[in-house]
Amino acid sequence: MLDHHEGWGSPPMFFGFAADADGELAIAAGPLHDDEAEESGIHPVHFRAAQLKKARLPLWGFGLLFEGFCEEFSPEEIASGEVRRTMLAGHFHERPTADEMCNAVIYDARGNEWAALIYRYLPDRGVSELFTPADTITKPPLGMAGFLWSAALLLDPANRARVFAIVAADEDEN
Repeated sequence: MLDHHEGWGSPPMFFGFAADADGELAIAAGPLHDDEAEESGIHPVHFRAAQLKKARLPLWGFGLLFEGFCEEFSPEEIASGEVRRTMLAGHFHERPTADEMCNAVIYDARGNEWAALIYRYLPDRGVSELFTPADTITKPPLGMAGFLWSAALLLDPANRARVFAIVAADEDEN
């Protein structure tokens, strides 16, 4: 997905991943934001997810390519109340440790996370790849990834109670 990044300042891209019974993989991709998504009144990630669900594809996950900050993908930082408050207030870019990155994130319907990250100012470091198993995610991810996580989990109706319980517990903490 990182190869779809067209340069810094590029808009986020949304991806849907599907596989048929024979294992053939299908990928649908497009811009996250447009007039239709903005007029929908719901978060653009959930709007795009709903569009793909209506297409009746055998979806197994969603992905997002966006620019963000390294700390969004550090579990020990996510647990920190200060980082959560800073991000939710929209001031992440003001942190002295806020390293800009291009992020490609995929969540499947079980809640597993795959991420590929590349630093804006240190591209020679190459791509960092991360995998976070679903059973270690105890809070919704921060920012755009949190919307993607919930949309992917909700591909399986059996996950609804789990998603609502995790989100409700997180809201009680804040």
